[in-house]
Parts: sequence; C-alpha cells; structure tokens
Amino acid sequence: VGLSPFLLTQVYKAAIQAKVKYGCCFISSAALCNHKRLIFLQTSCLQSSFRALMSTPNLVLDMKTSCPPLPIRYR
Repeated sequence: VGLSPFLLTQVYKAAIQAKVKYGCCFISSAALCNHKRLIFLQTSCLQSSFRALMSTPNLVLDMKTSCPPLPIRYR
C-alpha cells in the first residue's frame, strides 16, 4: 500500500528534478564525480518509485518515467 509509481515520479520531478534543472549551469562545469552522484540519485529515486531492480538499466527507467537522462538535460 502506498502511492502509485506515477505519483512517486511526480513527487520526484517536483522536488528533486526541479532543483537539478535550476542548477544546470553549475552542474555542467562540475567534476565528473559530481555528475555520477547526480545520476545515482536520479536512478535510485526512479528505481524506488517503480520498485525496479538494481540491475535495471538507466535508459529503461528514463524511458518508462519520461525523464530525460541527466547528461542530455545539462546541455
């Protein structure tokens, strides 16, 4: 029992993804380790909202949730 995957994804988009979009100008010039942390954050949020396994590829999660991958969003 709990929120549906769609609603959990909406919460992620409103709470976390909005902050990442706001800081994209700073993120694009950040070190590679910071990019990996943000990708891990997005992946873990989407995995928990869709109850996906750790082995689920990032692109599959991005496609299922209609969230573009972070490197595309940095541009």
